[in-house]
Amino acid sequence: MRLLFVPLPFPTHYFPTAGLAWAARLAGHDVRVATGADVAPVVDASGVPVVEVNTRPELIADSSRNRKWLELEQRSPGEGLLGALVSGPIDNYARVAAAMADDLIALGRRWKPDLVVSDPLAYAGFLTADVLGVPAVRHLWGVDSTRHFRLPGSGFDASVPSEEMPWSAIPWPDRLTGLFAEHGATPRDDLAVATVDPCPESLQYPGASGRLPVRYTPYNGAGVIPDWVLDEPARPRVALTWGLASTATLGDEFFGLPRIIEAIAPLDIEVVVAISPADRPRLGPLPPNVRAASVPLHALLPTCSAIVHHGGSGTLFTAACYGVPQLTLALMHEHKTAASRFARQGSGILLGENETAPETIRTRLDELLTGDPTRKAAADLATEIATQPSPPEVAEALTHLP
Repeated sequence: MRLLFVPLPFPTHYFPTAGLAWAARLAGHDVRVATGADVAPVVDASGVPVVEVNTRPELIADSSRNRKWLELEQRSPGEGLLGALVSGPIDNYARVAAAMADDLIALGRRWKPDLVVSDPLAYAGFLTADVLGVPAVRHLWGVDSTRHFRLPGSGFDASVPSEEMPWSAIPWPDRLTGLFAEHGATPRDDLAVATVDPCPESLQYPGASGRLPVRYTPYNGAGVIPDWVLDEPARPRVALTWGLASTATLGDEFFGLPRIIEAIAPLDIEVVVAISPADRPRLGPLPPNVRAASVPLHALLPTCSAIVHHGGSGTLFTAACYGVPQLTLALMHEHKTAASRFARQGSGILLGENETAPETIRTRLDELLTGDPTRKAAADLATEIATQPSPPEVAEALTHLP
């Protein structure tokens, strides 16, 4: 069986699919990942075959436009969030789909996949599956924000009113319907025949059609693990990260690590800032109990007592797999939505926009480190994740789709 994976062209959207891609290859299936030249090395480093297609990466990392979306999101939902989604991300996803479509369809016609596994936001994946006449499977990265926000093709049930969204549906934008029409494809309310879901039920919005639960595979990129990571720390070790995407998509002024370091360094803890070598100079001099390291979170977190971060899905779920309590300072609406599910479950704390003073950050982190209920909720969540079906089981299930 040939499986074509189509992530949104950003590393953090590929990482959650790596476990299923590995499992499919080990089961003897032929796997390809189609993505842009800037993400292809990341896929290649994970050991999965990759094919380059045009993706227009500048659309994903346009920090000036993304800041405008953030400003719109912070207005009232009726006035701001819907307008922000339609004129910002949804239009961008349509542009990315248009950039990918010709290359992806040409690849599909030559390679002839039996199944397309697509990111919910990589509309070119669903388009290609329709053109080729093969099933498309949606692979979520965590909390199903696309269905929660009622994005086009996301498979939400329009007959069920949303308690949180002030709109019944976001209509298909002209740019996207035009792209589908150009290639003879059909826009539909649900573009997938099934949904691979790595989010456990306690966190997920209910109601996904054709849901295939899968155990989340913690993978945050390749890297050499330093020896000290394997040692039990002498005092509580706290991970701190701002993710790969936030600074790239929002700009340097939203780089929150220096002020968080200043807030938490006075505690009797060891702080490890997980950061790329390119971003290390942004931190400046560090206090004695703080070190910066280019180490994947899946290698660092098993010895951590807590993590402080921006709310990215990869960080949320990697920490959850290891039972690590989380303190989140989320900026973007999607991050707030996902982190709020963890806060409701009890394994994390989500700070509001008016709760980011250094004293507040320090106090709430101390609560995580000493609070038995939070630690128990984090341990319970890790147990729930561990009981989800394994990637090999889901890879087998994909072979029986209609």
